[in-house]
Amino acid sequence: GLIVTDALEMKGVTKVISIDEAAIRAVEAGVDILLLPPDEDVAIEAIIDAVLKGRISESRIDSSVTKILAIKQWLKLDENRLVDLNKVSETVSKPEHWQIAKQIAQASITVAKNEKVIPLQPRKKTTLIIISDTDDYRTDINRSSNPNLNERASDYLLSQIRTRRSVAQTIHLSPRSNKIDFDAASSQIKSSDVAIFALFVKTQSRLNPLGLQQHLIDFINSATSGHGKRAKNLVISFGTPYVVGVIKNPDAVMFAYSDGELSVEAAVEVLFGEIKAEGKLPVTIPGMFNYGRGISIAKSTLYEDKIFEQSLDRKFRKVDALIKSAIKDTAFPGAQLIIVKDGEILHKNNYGVLDYSTGSAEVTDSTLYDIASLTKVIGTTAAIMKLNDEGKIDLDARASVYLLEFGKFGKENVTIRNLLLHNSGLPAWQKFYLTCNTSSEVLDSIYNSELIYKTGDSTVYSDFGFIILGKIIERITGLSLDTYLRTEFFEPLVMMNTFYNPPVEVLQRTAPTELDTIWRKKLIHGTVHDETAVLLGGVAGHAGLFSTASDLAVFVQMIMNGGSYGGVQYIKPETIKLFTERKNLKTKLGLGWDFKTLNGYSSAGNLLSNKSFGHTGFTGTSIWIDPERNLFVIFLTNRVYPTRANNKIAKVRPALHDAVIGALE
Repeated sequence: GLIVTDALEMKGVTKVISIDEAAIRAVEAGVDILLLPPDEDVAIEAIIDAVLKGRISESRIDSSVTKILAIKQWLKLDENRLVDLNKVSETVSKPEHWQIAKQIAQASITVAKNEKVIPLQPRKKTTLIIISDTDDYRTDINRSSNPNLNERASDYLLSQIRTRRSVAQTIHLSPRSNKIDFDAASSQIKSSDVAIFALFVKTQSRLNPLGLQQHLIDFINSATSGHGKRAKNLVISFGTPYVVGVIKNPDAVMFAYSDGELSVEAAVEVLFGEIKAEGKLPVTIPGMFNYGRGISIAKSTLYEDKIFEQSLDRKFRKVDALIKSAIKDTAFPGAQLIIVKDGEILHKNNYGVLDYSTGSAEVTDSTLYDIASLTKVIGTTAAIMKLNDEGKIDLDARASVYLLEFGKFGKENVTIRNLLLHNSGLPAWQKFYLTCNTSSEVLDSIYNSELIYKTGDSTVYSDFGFIILGKIIERITGLSLDTYLRTEFFEPLVMMNTFYNPPVEVLQRTAPTELDTIWRKKLIHGTVHDETAVLLGGVAGHAGLFSTASDLAVFVQMIMNGGSYGGVQYIKPETIKLFTERKNLKTKLGLGWDFKTLNGYSSAGNLLSNKSFGHTGFTGTSIWIDPERNLFVIFLTNRVYPTRANNKIAKVRPALHDAVIGALE
């Protein structure tokens, strides 16, 4: 290949030695091309003179010239020296080129210090302080994937942070900033949980090698080491790493080395735990960090690489075709699909429409689905896991210890574990809407029910058991089930589209379920489909949650991470293992979760491993997780629209999961 100098007009060398001497030494060092010398005539004359005087051999010049001519011939520039501008996009800036550049940017991110700042929690109130070495911080981002033409790198950084649903506000400080600006910034920082100092600073000159004025340095230091500081602080350098050396006692330090779009993206991805950080400092920061310094930061959240995802779309064409064919066959009007492996979203797609009416809205990422019995695992089972971790519930304790009303008519010895395993002896379900009018009437009917088989002797999937578990959770916590789940899981995980009883403002993006001609005499839209859940006020342990595939993916990744997400431990790893590990190949039902059926029909298909666990929902929803492959698939539909009699999804589900494995292997 060719060896090319850095741009000599930048004066990195020529400010120390003359142009002519710099040109000669570069050729002596093996350079083939001198790039942008300040005076090319001086450089050429110097090299010729060096050859004539014997300092540089003529063969040395011939070697470089031969290489240059050979490459020109290889590029066919000897046939046509003009570049066809219409073909530039076919040669450069291809997705595969961006993918390589992205990998380099991600691998370069270096975390040199981290005192419980990274990964950043999305719900933390964050102040982003942009520090630049010029008044206009000249960095622009301009490429086809960025919808905002000539967007400043600092603005792009803010948009990337806000995309993660972070509560972020921003301050811009430059050499022209004054005391009024600094006082306003200090006040804003004091009201924040985290202050991020983003340094867009280049090396300027020998007089000011850091390019950062003293009053800016003083302000940063007052914020990072001041007495009584409230906000945690993080310093990120998007330029020269040396600038960090003047900052005193930051809580965390990250180096991105560049203010290009991909470096900005990579820094934010590390900041939120979407990718790991393993970079090492290529230089020593005097008095602060030595050469080779770098703290490993583990990946802890879902990651979506849209460039990589687009390159995989061809792999999943059969999956997409299968779902589109099912829609054409009226198995369901529309669907959401997410496929995640190793914590990375490989494929995310939306299909069809909300219903069969003329002009129905298309399914989008924000379409809400009634997830029916997925409530049992996303809500109730998760709550039991957490309460078990906290010592507030014993799986082998009798349910009546926590809910006295339940302990009668033969149910006295039914344990929490029995309810989770569906082997309590309770009936599967009952048409309460035919006999009950209120929540208390439904609960009294369950409390007064008798067992239909001896506890532990059989397995009958039971809504009764999870309704009771929901009430036990409320009794232990003193909170309604929806409040507890929102507080402990959905809000911290930023699952902003997951809730019971969706508010009226999301109705237009909520998929309808059934046209009820028996009880409610109307199209069910925006309220829970399950009749018993309706009687219980829309909030129940067995059904009632609405969500999106994107929200559920966050929750499932938390399960895959051993109960942690974004640096927060929600459930202990050993508890996750207890609830999701198959101990008996003969059983299909675990602690809350289902296991793949090994003989006969399984909605998981044939190709997911025998260790796979998941759950389905009556309305046409499913989650299947394969721990052996570190893979999960979330598939949401409203197959009960317009009638629950439509069961075509039974064939679609196993075929879908087999198609996913086929695409991957």
